[in-house]
Amino acid sequence: DPIFLNKITNRKIWCAASTHSTEEFFCAKTHLNLKQNFKNILTIIIPRHIHRINTIDRELSGLNLKVVFYSNLNQMSSDTDILLVDTYGETSKFFNISKSVFLGGSLIKHGGQNPIEPSRLSSKIFHGTHVDNFSEIYEYLKSLGISQQVDTSDKLTKALTEEFISNKPISGQVAKKIDDYGFEILNKVIKEIKIYINTWR
Repeated sequence: DPIFLNKITNRKIWCAASTHSTEEFFCAKTHLNLKQNFKNILTIIIPRHIHRINTIDRELSGLNLKVVFYSNLNQMSSDTDILLVDTYGETSKFFNISKSVFLGGSLIKHGGQNPIEPSRLSSKIFHGTHVDNFSEIYEYLKSLGISQQVDTSDKLTKALTEEFISNKPISGQVAKKIDDYGFEILNKVIKEIKIYINTWR
């Protein structure tokens, strides 16, 4: 999308995906912290449930943040603070652009979201304490230095600041390990489904 890419040229970008209620406010506080050192910061928020989009907009606009919906991309300018994604099926595009992703459902007792997709696209993953649903995957990514737990906006601010300053991409070797791990999980799931189907025949 050349129009979108043109609008984000020279911006420092991070993404928050699959966010739930209260997590958008956490991201907004992080954005305000980052803005003190990075005037060109852009935060992309992809809510888990798009029907909440207007509520989120009101909450963030109440913090004097300039919010634009992705469906109204023509309204986006160099001083837009938050790009609020109100469309489906384009998450990987934002993972590719940002390279630093906070995965929601992890600051609340939801159990987190699967980090394989953004990590396969060479994004560094940040998450809260509640990742019980994918604890084994997160442990593996942590061992590769790809995931990091952050439970306060100050910690996320510090982590993102370090990422912006170092600007160090994930190595091809690590990316391959994540790819292989993803395929390994997929094959396990397929085997379990086959066993389940055969049991009920």
